[in-house]
Amino acid sequence: MTRATSAAHVRRTPYSTDMLPCKDLDYRTHQHKHIRHAILAGLVVCTAFASLLDMLQTEREPSVDPSTSWRSLSVSDVSGSDEILTYQTSFHYNTLEPMQSMPTIQWTQMDTSEAEQSSRIVVDPEVQYQEILGFGGAFTEAASVLYANLPQEKKDEILKLLFGEDGLHFHLNRVPIGSCDFSISSYSFNNVSGDVEMKYFDTGVVRDTTSIIPFIKDALSMNPSLQLFASPWSPPPWMKLSQGSYIADFNGSAIPNGLNPDYRSAWANYLVAYIRAYANKGIKFWGMTLQNEPLFAAPWEACAYVAETQADFLVNYLGPLMRDNFPDLNLMIYDHNLDYLYDWVVRVFRFPGAKAFVNAIAAHWYTSDTKLDGAMYLDRLNDTYHAADGRMLLFSESCNCPGVAQGSEAWYRAHRYAHSIHTVLYYNWQGWVDWNLMLNEMGGPNHAGNFCDAPIIVLEDENDYQIQPLYYALKHYSQFLPPKSIRIKAIVQPQYKKPGLAQLIPGYSVVLNNCDESSRQFVERTTENKLHIAGTDKCIEALDRNEQGFQVELVTCKETKNPWTFDGDRIKANNQCLSLNHGSIENDVRLVMLHCETDASYQRWYFTNGNMRSFASVPEQVQCVTAGWAFLRATAFQRPDKKIVLVIINANTEEATVALQYQGKTAQLRVPASAFQTLVWN
Repeated sequence: MTRATSAAHVRRTPYSTDMLPCKDLDYRTHQHKHIRHAILAGLVVCTAFASLLDMLQTEREPSVDPSTSWRSLSVSDVSGSDEILTYQTSFHYNTLEPMQSMPTIQWTQMDTSEAEQSSRIVVDPEVQYQEILGFGGAFTEAASVLYANLPQEKKDEILKLLFGEDGLHFHLNRVPIGSCDFSISSYSFNNVSGDVEMKYFDTGVVRDTTSIIPFIKDALSMNPSLQLFASPWSPPPWMKLSQGSYIADFNGSAIPNGLNPDYRSAWANYLVAYIRAYANKGIKFWGMTLQNEPLFAAPWEACAYVAETQADFLVNYLGPLMRDNFPDLNLMIYDHNLDYLYDWVVRVFRFPGAKAFVNAIAAHWYTSDTKLDGAMYLDRLNDTYHAADGRMLLFSESCNCPGVAQGSEAWYRAHRYAHSIHTVLYYNWQGWVDWNLMLNEMGGPNHAGNFCDAPIIVLEDENDYQIQPLYYALKHYSQFLPPKSIRIKAIVQPQYKKPGLAQLIPGYSVVLNNCDESSRQFVERTTENKLHIAGTDKCIEALDRNEQGFQVELVTCKETKNPWTFDGDRIKANNQCLSLNHGSIENDVRLVMLHCETDASYQRWYFTNGNMRSFASVPEQVQCVTAGWAFLRATAFQRPDKKIVLVIINANTEEATVALQYQGKTAQLRVPASAFQTLVWN
């Protein structure tokens, strides 16, 4: 058995998420989700998805009975070595069909003629990658108050849905330290200015005992193996700096650093006191991030840092103090968006002594445009994996905003979750944590008006709830993958009989992938020296992203500003050459702009059969430039009980016929358009 390591396999660059709605909304903030002040009655889906919507929806709304929408799907019921259990979620005629138990599939000898016309997925348990830490959400005050107000019968159902073996079976959950935007109001546990030694710290954490702590304890009663990590949003205002017109408050922050240097010891003492207070309530924390979103001076609870000041606080204040008091607590750096992830980690690690205190690295999925949340800078996941030097990697927050989606919009959001989870795990990260466990129909409560979606939505009368499609996207992974599951090798070779709809949005990255006859691989050079995705209004361009350099992304063709220069088989822009990241030919490697090198095959391109291809590809692996991501994606895992789990996402508007191969056996699968499947076998 081979455990794949960074030295044993090629560095990879990931790609994007799935079908996203395209209406341009003016509720955005720098590097975060939308600030939303009113529910939008309807969200318009862009023209690229029109035919898909015609196929999927009628006038009916999605119908999922909350009282029956969760069901027992015990993976212990695999009865024989030649059987595959399959669970499928799909969306047809505007009706969600969640987690359906499909007819059992038998392993057979492959029909070569049929297999050649199918997509192929090869699962190899002998090649192993990272160990899974778990999945979860956050015990925000918003979620906890809603839970507290439900009738006991509904509370019991919620616990099963979130933490039960037949539900999401969450194992790794987040807890805000004090208030965040998803609190009823701002609060801290020490409002006594100058109390550096925390003599007046609220050791009873009284505010949290009204809703958050009871919710956590109920969850622990359902799943005693549940682990928790804490995250601070803001120190008490008396510990923060004022700056210009900004007067130190819970909300907002001085920039680039919000913590008053005179109170670094006080803040470290505060955080240790919080961990101790919860321990005295019988709640132990597995980990803690140093600061939620340190690069964002949000209009709600915030405290800005640069990498060096976070490293200094860790090395000289919090790290030693936490090691003395809670040596088993895992300290996590960053906890912000992907764009600056790799840069932040490198800078923290350069700080003398910092690496000794860093147990893990945390990241979020947001961008400055919610249409692209989870879809940009995914190559940073791969780069950070190689820089982490074996440290744990956790995707610590994701959510869809603004507001609560319904119908086809809600289904698109489910696809965004599924593709984010797939990509994060495929690139060696070990866990994926959602944001609020539940919210109300407005997407709150949120004292800053920043309303978002959640897996469970509590209805207006607070006596019942509905389950969002994104719940099932999570469930396809979280229910079947307990901690210590191990990702194993899965080779995906797509092949579609029809190209399907490209479904592209400006801002998507561009990658190299196995040629699959799909619409996302029809790339042509125009007479204006543009790289055009045929049949769409999208082109490939190198855009100047300031500190991020030139990024190869999709744009609307009429908005292109920099035509390419074709120099033989090299394609240039801004005195750089279009290249494969790290010179890799691994599927899903991102196209980037690099310094031109003489005769570098990963910078040489040609056009054939309507596709754009790289001279670096080997003859036995025919690869094409792909806009966004491949339609067919899959990840495989081996559970601690040795069962194999395979999760498949088909994002195309066409059905995928798949030949699944495993240890000399073959099974024929059909994955409907825009569906998720989880397969389990011995």
